[in-house]
Amino acid sequence: MLGRTVVLALACFALAGCDAASSGTPSEAEPSGCAAVEIVGIRGQGQFLEANDGLGTEVSRISAALADDLASLGTVRTTAIRHASGLGSWDEYLEDVRDGRDRLRTHLRSVAADCPDAKITVIGFSQGSQVARQELAADPRLARHVDVLVLVGSPVRDPSSPFEHVELTGGVPAEAGRLGPGPDLGELAERTVEACIAGDAVCAAGSSPDDTIHRHAYEDPDVAQAIAYAAATVLAG
Repeated sequence: MLGRTVVLALACFALAGCDAASSGTPSEAEPSGCAAVEIVGIRGQGQFLEANDGLGTEVSRISAALADDLASLGTVRTTAIRHASGLGSWDEYLEDVRDGRDRLRTHLRSVAADCPDAKITVIGFSQGSQVARQELAADPRLARHVDVLVLVGSPVRDPSSPFEHVELTGGVPAEAGRLGPGPDLGELAERTVEACIAGDAVCAAGSSPDDTIHRHAYEDPDVAQAIAYAAATVLAG
């Protein structure tokens, strides 16, 4: 799977609204209370818990598109990691990341124990992608339970990582993330999808003088669909 690229040609970044959703038909093989697919979403820094079911706009739209793509597998359930995420100091940012990691670890362990047959997809945007990458790199046993990891606009992006890179407008940026390359994901790298739009100053540091692209480009439904399609393709194996 190394070096594969999913391509989407976009003429512009058009913003549009849609609601997050879970879809699918329950499977007879699913244990009571379990879904066939568990989508775990982690929002970006400063995004409100009260909006988009705690997922943030970007993760909400990607997870909704992915739920539609995977509906034939059975019930798809989407859960937000409701960690603290403010716009404070650097120390507060790091504390929010630690909170997210703790909550993600607890949730994934619970799903793996209670619903061992569920397909688990973790989707993180911006700070959320940092939370996911750092926690899953630190705990390979936990990472084995994750069937697909989706990193969007990651500040710890490493363009040389052997991920499924979603090629959006402008191609796959060559620059690393603003906080430098993240930790090695081991075997999970082969099940990881990464999306970074050219000009995103967070996941491709130095490519833009401001964060406008980072804050809005991934809200585009076509971008969300392309990322979801890449994740569904990896899940299908």
